[in-house]
Amino acid sequence: FFPTRMIGPDDKFEPPKEWIRDIREVVESECPTPSKSEFRFETSEEAVQHNGALFERAGFDFEGLMEDQRGTTVWHGSEFRPVHHLEKVIGRHPNFEYLVDIFENGMDYVFRDKISEEERAAELRAQLERGNHKSAKGEEEELARLLLKD
Repeated sequence: FFPTRMIGPDDKFEPPKEWIRDIREVVESECPTPSKSEFRFETSEEAVQHNGALFERAGFDFEGLMEDQRGTTVWHGSEFRPVHHLEKVIGRHPNFEYLVDIFENGMDYVFRDKISEEERAAELRAQLERGNHKSAKGEEEELARLLLKD
């Protein structure tokens, strides 16, 4: 997760009193609630068409699509308090700036190996030929129920 290895505090760590005060201050402060995303999290054909139209509106550019959702529940870091709140609590962490970048811009998924476009296409074809996992076959209603639950 972090680019460098770190040693954590031991069991004898005593947090500074001002840190506890800062936590209290953050907890008691107002925190903006993200607005609802335009995405429809359903498995219906209507939801597929709606979400496809959002993607088309963004010029089929995923970054543009996400930029259109800034300030909503799907925006990077929307599940966290604002950075200025987090800074009071974890701002002295040696990798805080790295965390801020994740909160504000999302986290890159780094692949160990790069594959060619031909390899990627072959992998996709193989996955499509294999189809759904055997646990999803014959249990379509249960699968739909579980998806909707999430």
